[in-house]
Order: sequence, then structure tokens, then C-alpha cells
Amino acid sequence: MPAEFRLNQGLAGPRTRMQYAAALAAFSNFLREKGWPPLNIMAFTLSYLFSLSLLLSEFVQDYFDAGEPMYKAQKLVDAMVAYYPHLRPHGVYEVARRSMKTWLKVEPVEHSEIFDEKMALSFIVIAFCNLGYEKALYFWMMFHCIMRPSEPLGLNLNNISVPLITDPNQTGVVAVTDPKTRHVSAREQSILVTDPYLLRWLRYLKYNKTCLGHTKLFSFDYDGARSAFMTVQRLAGFNLPPFTLRSWRGTGATAHFRKYKIIGRTRDRGRWENERSLRHYLHEALARQVSILLSPNVLALRDDMLQFARSILSHPPSVPAPPVHRTPFVSPASPARQPPRGGYRVVVKKRRS
Repeated sequence: MPAEFRLNQGLAGPRTRMQYAAALAAFSNFLREKGWPPLNIMAFTLSYLFSLSLLLSEFVQDYFDAGEPMYKAQKLVDAMVAYYPHLRPHGVYEVARRSMKTWLKVEPVEHSEIFDEKMALSFIVIAFCNLGYEKALYFWMMFHCIMRPSEPLGLNLNNISVPLITDPNQTGVVAVTDPKTRHVSAREQSILVTDPYLLRWLRYLKYNKTCLGHTKLFSFDYDGARSAFMTVQRLAGFNLPPFTLRSWRGTGATAHFRKYKIIGRTRDRGRWENERSLRHYLHEALARQVSILLSPNVLALRDDMLQFARSILSHPPSVPAPPVHRTPFVSPASPARQPPRGGYRVVVKKRRS
């Protein structure tokens, strides 16, 4: 097994490995129907490599003709590169990559539906009133820190650094230890938390978790987060586009760009590799369109939730300050004398007569 195989496989998470295995299984069935042996026992000669390149391109074309989404074909090529990196110098994947570039021109990547900042705050307040502050903080962190849905769920208490003293000018730090872009950027990425109200709530959540002996910041998984978001949508009455947890990242990026008008600052906060990737998430017109299409009842509910947001989210419970242990001060002019190791010894001197 070459070293590149172990390296590339280690960079993929558990969910990506499952997708790779499914894509390779589908391609193996395709090869079996063509009368070819499986990939793991194939003799990689020059004639076989040329035929394999054509078969891989034919498989991608079959996906396109069947109306399958392009990401499935992309996962297959990525899995081939990860499992068989020694085939890349022979140009096995070039024909398939050119086919997917043509596919991308005729079928652009679909963007996720996003909403505006007011709807995001109303979502957070509805989650706070019906599901508790922990679920509300999860949505709030995705919006303010422009995080992916799985990143807050993997945080431990040690990954959150919040100031003990309440100061509007202070900031906190969230350390993402397992980011998606760890293979092209830093393995551990940090995000500044500049919202003073979010800092207070994070301090309160961390204090409660520490008192209960927990180590994870959030006590639910991805399925629990998705179920909570569907519950919030049903309570809010937003039945326009199919919002998902991924909508929060685009919503946070669009709101951040509308506030500062500096695309480089938004890219650094969202930890994108380049501005081209960021532009798939910036949809100011779409966010405005969703707000215009809301019904009057939903708009009234949203405005009521915004009034609650000012009163609820800005007054979190106070966290008692930890006791400060101070060492007794000893003046350098008169240092305290320590007894010798064997203790004091009494010496009686005889007086001379």
C-alpha cells in the first residue's frame, strides 16, 4: 500500500469515507457488468489504464444521462484519487474531469436557500422560547461565526475561550479542531466572537456544563440539530423555500458582507480557501426576495420575535466569578525565616566564672 493512500485516506472524515465506499461500490458493479475484474485485483498495465480511463468517463456520462447530481460523479473521482493516487500520473482521471467541467457549464451548482438577518434572529428566539437556550446558541453560533453545521457539535469546553469580565470591547475565541478545509489550510482554525451578548451566553453555557461535569459544548448530535431546526420552521410558519442547516452559513456570510462590505474580511471569517468559493454563499438579492414573499402573519410573528430578541438575548444569567487565591505577601526587606530541615536545635552555653 503506498504512503499516499494512508495520507489521503486519513484526511477524509467518517462521513466522506462512507460516500467514497458507496461511489467505489457503484463503479465496481459497473465494471463487473462490462466484464472487468474489481479494482483491487486489477493489473494496472498501460492497456488497462487506457481502458480504465475510458470506462470512468463512460460511467460519468451515464450519471449525466440518468439525471443524477454531479456531486456523485465528483465523489467517485475523489475516491479514486484517494484510494489509487498512483494512477494520477498516468492521466486516468483527466478524461472524467474534462467531462465534469462540461457538465458544470450546462448545469451550474445549485446554491442553498438562505434568509435575511431578521429571520435568523427570529429563528433563534423561537428556538430559545420552545427548545431551550442550548439549541438557540447552536443556531446563533452558526450565524455569527459563519460555521458549518457539524463544526459547533464537535466543540469541547476547552475550545471556547471567553473573558471572565463582562466588557463590550472584549472578544472570545472559538477553536475549530477538525475543520473541513484542514487539508488545504490550518489543521486548527480559530474564529473571533465579537457579539457581547453571544459571549455572555457562551460563558453561561460553559459554566453550567462545567458544573455538571460535561466535556462537550452541545449535548445533541447532527440529527438532533436538524430535528430542532425543522421544529423551529414549523413553529415560525416559514413554508417558502426548503431551508436546511446549511442555510445558516450562507445567511451569516451574506449578513457579514452587507455589514462590512469587505469580501476579504468575510472570507477570512468563514475560512474559505478563496473568494470564488465564497461567492457561492453570497446572495443578497435572494435573502431580500425571501423577506418580500413572507405572508403578513409571518411578518407580524417575525417582528414580535425581534422585540423578544432585544429583551431576552441581551440579558443572559450572570455567572459568578471564580474565587481568586492570593499568596500572602512577604516583604523583601524582612523575608520569612524557614526552619532548617532537621528542625531547630537548642544549644546551652556555659557562662564563664
